Amino acid sequence: MNDEERNAIINSGLKLKKAYPQPLFLYTSFIKDFNWNELETVVSWYTHNAPDDPVARDNSIWQTTYQDSNNINQMALQFLTQTYKLIFRTAENLESLFIDTTYLLYLLPDFTSSFHTPFILAKLKKVKLSLNYDEEEWENNTENLRDLINALKLVSRNIRILEISTNVLELSNIHQLCDLLKFQHNLEDLILENIRDEHVSIIHTLQQHQAKSLVYLEFRYSSLAIWTVTLLKKLEIFTRMEGIAFMSCRWNSRHENSFIDWWTELSQFPTSLNRLYFNCTAINDKIVIPLIKIVGNNLKELVVRNDCTQQLFEVIAEHAKNISSLELGLEVASAPFLQTIISLQSLQHLSLRSAYLLSDDFLIELSKNMKPNTKFYCASELTPHVLASFLSNRIKPTDYHNAILWPRNF
Repeated sequence: MNDEERNAIINSGLKLKKAYPQPLFLYTSFIKDFNWNELETVVSWYTHNAPDDPVARDNSIWQTTYQDSNNINQMALQFLTQTYKLIFRTAENLESLFIDTTYLLYLLPDFTSSFHTPFILAKLKKVKLSLNYDEEEWENNTENLRDLINALKLVSRNIRILEISTNVLELSNIHQLCDLLKFQHNLEDLILENIRDEHVSIIHTLQQHQAKSLVYLEFRYSSLAIWTVTLLKKLEIFTRMEGIAFMSCRWNSRHENSFIDWWTELSQFPTSLNRLYFNCTAINDKIVIPLIKIVGNNLKELVVRNDCTQQLFEVIAEHAKNISSLELGLEVASAPFLQTIISLQSLQHLSLRSAYLLSDDFLIELSKNMKPNTKFYCASELTPHVLASFLSNRIKPTDYHNAILWPRNF
């Protein structure tokens, strides 16, 4: 740290040694991944857990007397702020930046005061910025995150993975996010939260500037409405798209008519598209089934975590015979489901969520109709009798973490 940063920490009450050995090299210049939330957790624990021994306490960051809670928080915040400035002044190899204010313990620092050397952001490849708009200091954090996005759009051109909540920006400033997307040269994975029709300009920006770059596109906690149709009707222009996901999204019934026959306007589809993920209610007929038909036998991985109907099984069996990984929310025994499994000759991985009501007889019948060496996960615990049936048919039951198919995470 420079003298200004050290003095700011000392003045907050934290005890620092007056002299340190001269470092062999600039350690922070080797930082590649910066997770603000992890740094917060460590600093908070350290400042709130004073040693019981007075001597040990005197040799730590603590002064010889205990600090009250407000002072402790101020010390922690000052230490975080100065550390942040240090990193953004010297971490010239920074490639990953993670800030999720859902779990913030303190106010975010003023980002603009840290950007004395904006080239620090130039090598970023992964960025996650998320904001919980219910927190008390929402306005302050929004402003600081908006300043960070403004800095990113000026110097960061090679972000490959971007995860961002649109709550970071007020609607009047949504153009900042659009500019950030517009200037990326190698954007491959994009995860957006809380998209609404007011954000349709984001979809237009993706269509105009990232159609030849995006490989994976995910929407979370969003209201499916006009913007969704705007995206789907021009899906074919995303020539590198491999996967698309709608996770924990809400169906907006007011726009139901907008989804009628949207797929008829597609002259073709991205031949690279082979992975579909859905965790939304009431969208099978509107989005899921049409997309499965469009992608057809190119489909390799499919996740449908609810609304698994007989029609869905029939469509999978008829149009997506090359699926290798399948995850379904199956709550009751279903003959069409068994027929679907029999028809999927390429299936290597089957995961059943919400399968708590499936009978042993049904699961045994399932084990007899699956290909040997298929990996299998069931949300309900398998009885010894059922487990023996799977093993005798060379089916490999696996645990939750190895079974759940999920889109790419940060």
